[in-house]
Amino acid sequence: LLRKQDPPRGLRDIPVPMSKSDIANYLGLSLEAVVRAARRLERQGIVEFIGRHQVRILDNSRFEALAAAA
Repeated sequence: LLRKQDPPRGLRDIPVPMSKSDIANYLGLSLEAVVRAARRLERQGIVEFIGRHQVRILDNSRFEALAAAA
């Protein structure tokens, strides 16, 4: 029986029901811009994308700082 693993302690998993293309359309950006931004967040160790529709917050303080600046 397979069941979803809980994230390691201190990490949060967030469902992302929209595709990157849907996000780009909603924000009025190109798909490439959304993909580049997502990759940058991963390279900086702030988030990790788990599959197509889930993101894991790896660095909560940096994530919250980015969200507050927007």
